[in-house]
Amino acid sequence: MAQHSVPVLLIPTAVGTVVVPSAAVCEVLPEVKLEPIPAAREWVLGYCIWRNTPVTVISFERLSADDIASIPIGRIVVMYPLPGRANHEYFAIAASHDPRSGFVESDTTSQPVPAQVGQRYIASATEINGVVGLIPDFEALKAAFYD
Repeated sequence: MAQHSVPVLLIPTAVGTVVVPSAAVCEVLPEVKLEPIPAAREWVLGYCIWRNTPVTVISFERLSADDIASIPIGRIVVMYPLPGRANHEYFAIAASHDPRSGFVESDTTSQPVPAQVGQRYIASATEINGVVGLIPDFEALKAAFYD
């Protein structure tokens, strides 16, 4: 059986490196001004305007860990809408530093999810270039975003 590589983006956060398929990423932005969203959940940092569209920016740290206070934002990773959502329902993940490109091999085995990270929004973990990458559970994220 042939081995396949999937291009991914490695997004650094305070709880670990979030790994998403490169095809799910629209653009990586420098730190932008965030506007607050009244009555938003604690893991919503606010919204930014990207290409004349409001985009909700989330903190993966606050979403997946219970005791994270302030999060430095280095970059904003704008993501395509989750499956089943409208074409204009982009969201973004706040990154603590510059994201990096990488590849996940099709035969890569899962790693244990680090203890400091909650399990509810992580589908699995994998090692990429010596770093444990956290693979989000996009169905759980969709349920959290649009309950």
